[in-house]
Amino acid sequence: MSLRFILTTGGTGGHIFPALATAQAVLAKHPDAQILFIGGLYGPEKDLVEKAGIAFVGLPVQGFMGRGLKALSALASMSTGIGQAMNVVREFRPHAVMGFGGYAAFAAVFAAWLLRCPCALHEQNAIPGQANRLLGRIAKKICLSWPQPQDRPGFDPSNAS
Repeated sequence: MSLRFILTTGGTGGHIFPALATAQAVLAKHPDAQILFIGGLYGPEKDLVEKAGIAFVGLPVQGFMGRGLKALSALASMSTGIGQAMNVVREFRPHAVMGFGGYAAFAAVFAAWLLRCPCALHEQNAIPGQANRLLGRIAKKICLSWPQPQDRPGFDPSNAS
């Protein structure tokens, strides 16, 4: 049985390119691994991921922080996205899900956690974004590119490396 991983992020290249590099590293070490990428329907991730030859599933999620009344429809989209992500996780049965930040990653990692699938995060920024700060409370492992200062809210250092 080959390894199966879901990588998930959305939004910007700052999230997407580290996820793609991780996919390439996994495939270099385990050529028979199956990788599925979950992202948002409305960002650049679909084109970038498919260009890299990786299967992609898009979720109808949008960011809702700072959107005023539009946050209500974005929250509804997030709920739908979490439900769809749960279906994808059930069907794909990954060994682990790794989120790289962004609202699409929130839906997929939260869905995986609800289904008791091991979850990890990668935070490539000096200051974690909202999604990773929330998901940091439930992830089994957090991989950091930068040390987290003690005076800023971020991650619990007990599961960060």
